[in-house]
Amino acid sequence: TAKSRNRVSKKVGCTFCVKALVPDQTNMPVQIYLHSTHCNHTLGSTEDQRWLPVDQRVVNIAADSLAAGLSIQETFGIIENALSSGTIGEIDKCRYRALPTRKEL
Repeated sequence: TAKSRNRVSKKVGCTFCVKALVPDQTNMPVQIYLHSTHCNHTLGSTEDQRWLPVDQRVVNIAADSLAAGLSIQETFGIIENALSSGTIGEIDKCRYRALPTRKEL
């Protein structure tokens, strides 16, 4: 049996609802709306960024540095240097995080 329930985002714990409007006429497009309720955080805040994945270029630098025997602190230094100098290019901050956490390393 199918149950209707509000689903909670696994990332930040916010509920959302999807609504589809199907017109009676077949030549009209279907309209889909996504409505989300944000709780306990500001939408688009730096708190949200912690749930984004780390940019793959940063992951590659971290993996290479750690494989070469560098410490986590030295690895962070190399990543921060690459970010500030523009060596790895621009990171889309809407889709990726620039720095991994210590636990991820």
